[in-house]
Amino acid sequence: MTASDPDPPELPGTDGARSLAERALDVLVHLPAGAFVVALEDVPQTIAKGRARVDQELRNAKLIGRLVVELGLRRVRTELESLGGEGPPSTAAVPGERRRKPGSEPGGKQRSEPAAVPRDPDVDRAIPDYDTLAASQVVRRLDGLGADELRAVVRHERATRSRRTILHRAEQLLGGDARAT
Repeated sequence: MTASDPDPPELPGTDGARSLAERALDVLVHLPAGAFVVALEDVPQTIAKGRARVDQELRNAKLIGRLVVELGLRRVRTELESLGGEGPPSTAAVPGERRRKPGSEPGGKQRSEPAAVPRDPDVDRAIPDYDTLAASQVVRRLDGLGADELRAVVRHERATRSRRTILHRAEQLLGGDARAT
């Protein structure tokens, strides 16, 4: 057969319709083979598109992650400052923020450490390990103290860290008498 030959003759009784075997061959062999050839031709472009998409998604995820962490740290610091605590020590660098020496404040100021104050036995009896507790932990324990213990806490707190949340709650419980101590 040459290219100029007419189409092969139809099988008798098919009336020009293709046989079931030829249609099955097309579906089961020629179609998958053609799809495979097309896929092989398009593979480099498909890989490049996929790589670009994944790289863009990763860059976006990293950017959003950094933003969330930075905003979270700012919020935690703000909350701790509003509670009168110093905040957590900065052990990890926040993106875009330079690390400072411990005890230094922005603008070159030095944070003053509280002077060593002798332990107050009244405060230690009222709230064991008082000086190691955060302001929020102390405030929760104030409700169970008597007036003398509350006054001892106020005196000690004013002499040491002057945490407003503790002083304010103790004054509330004392009915404002704490200012006179």
